[in-house]
Amino acid sequence: MEQYSLEWFQSRALSSLEKGKDGVWDYTDSAIIWQPRAIEFYKSLQTKDNAYKRTVTNEDSSLLQKIAPKIVDLLPESFTYIDLGPGTEDKESFFFEAMQKALKKMVYVPVDVHKDMLNGAAATARTFGFVAQPLQCDFESVANLLKGKEGYRFVSIGPTFINYRPQDGLAMLREISGKDGSILLLVQLRDRIQSKQLIDAYNEPENRALIDLKVSLLGFDPKEDLEDYAVTDEVKISYRVKHVPPALKKIGMKEGERFLAHLSLRYSRQELEALFKQDFDVTYFDEGYSFIGVFLKPKAR
Repeated sequence: MEQYSLEWFQSRALSSLEKGKDGVWDYTDSAIIWQPRAIEFYKSLQTKDNAYKRTVTNEDSSLLQKIAPKIVDLLPESFTYIDLGPGTEDKESFFFEAMQKALKKMVYVPVDVHKDMLNGAAATARTFGFVAQPLQCDFESVANLLKGKEGYRFVSIGPTFINYRPQDGLAMLREISGKDGSILLLVQLRDRIQSKQLIDAYNEPENRALIDLKVSLLGFDPKEDLEDYAVTDEVKISYRVKHVPPALKKIGMKEGERFLAHLSLRYSRQELEALFKQDFDVTYFDEGYSFIGVFLKPKAR
């Protein structure tokens, strides 16, 4: 099976599905959403004037542009910049500009399952004069691929952190950053945005199309087999199962059961502080946007 082909995503999709103690099927593995066809919908979502772009993309981009020089000031003179999911917005350029001005020596390692995303990000880094070493893999594979490589690692996952269950995401990031590295998250605070705005953003046709593509990997026809698409203000996205595909009948899925398809979690400031205080030294960057920057340094164990 070719790595990161449609068949690879289908295999991972089925192996990731499990039934929770609450009776709801869990299909929240965030990597699965980036199957080959997803990029066309994602690019459209990021470039059109829509609720998602206004509520999410514009907010986190504005914050990152403002805080990038402050983040760079916290980094050593020489390091590896591991960019988990560079996306389509060239937001890494804010860091490249700040690093260039600060005369920092940096090797840029963009990480993605899509070659075109990697090639674009690497080309941008090279225009600033930095060495780029793209890494085509899923995020869970990064730590193992970096084993034995010394030096300070600055790991940026930006707003993608909210697609993970927090403890799972933090464990992965801690392993990637190593004992002497640091991590940057961008997190949208739940109490700084109206529930309706968030729900509207995740009801955009392109966003719905991304989720529909994700569930189709399991054999669902989203229009025929699923109903009651729902977005909570946390954000958790789910359906009710109307018809069960044969492969899922074999593992016990039944009609009428709930199906949690995707997470894009929003937190309160208090919830965030509780997540980090035991295992990380934290610096917050708050410029009054709905997103805040969170700079983490793992505590010694």
